[in-house]
Amino acid sequence: MYPDLNDGAFIRYYANGEKEERGQYNKGRQTGTWERWSDKGIRRFTMVYTDPPDPDRAYCMTVYDEDGNFYESGCYDRNNQKHGEWIELSDGKKVTRRYNHGR
Repeated sequence: MYPDLNDGAFIRYYANGEKEERGQYNKGRQTGTWERWSDKGIRRFTMVYTDPPDPDRAYCMTVYDEDGNFYESGCYDRNNQKHGEWIELSDGKKVTRRYNHGR
């Protein structure tokens, strides 16, 4: 979080001019959809923050590999532990797993 940013759009760029991160702040908190890319412009993460904050989920995330292909997707709790249903790649196949605060 950036304490000097209270509300509005946020975009950060790499030194080479590629977009690194884009999202929105509301009252100093990340909110809505945030996206991050590699320095080569390949999408690496998409995060969706709950606003107002959900007691069980801080944010949901989709992770992409270094080529921009799906890797895993699910939600994290307030302690950054996987929580709820996750879809993950295992041996090239999508597998659904359930987590209860990281377990």
